[in-house]
Amino acid sequence: MASLLKKIIPGKDRSAATLYERGLESARAGRCSEAIGYFDQAFAADGQLTDAMYEKGRCLVKAGQHDAAVSCFDRIIAVHPSSFKAYFQKGICKVYLGKVDEAIDCFENAIEINPQNADAWDNKAVCCKLIGKNDTALRCLEEAQKIRGEKKKDFYVMTR
Repeated sequence: MASLLKKIIPGKDRSAATLYERGLESARAGRCSEAIGYFDQAFAADGQLTDAMYEKGRCLVKAGQHDAAVSCFDRIIAVHPSSFKAYFQKGICKVYLGKVDEAIDCFENAIEINPQNADAWDNKAVCCKLIGKNDTALRCLEEAQKIRGEKKKDFYVMTR
């Protein structure tokens, strides 16, 4: 495992990597509170170890703490402004918080980073539908379909 960590986190503080691994083990075992502590310590030891902040955000999502999770994803974006997964997960949290317009912004950022991710297009479509932007929702669904190589479907029922 140590050699794997050296490959994943070359030249980084091994204590941060160890704390991160302990956090992953705790999260896998369902001990999210414990995992969050490890992830916080890992990120404090190495502010570039944004995977720790991402995993903390995922634990917070599982606990239904979406506001706190958004803060984690914002910290990742501050370090890595082109983090697709941070924008994507932040968008999911914003939907749960009822902030659909903000969720759309997050999914648009994710799409800008990775325009070939059909899930981001799908999520943007759902959000657009929720706020009555049916034509935009339809275009997003068609884009997701195209990315997946699916035949064109009739989305009239969903978008009307």
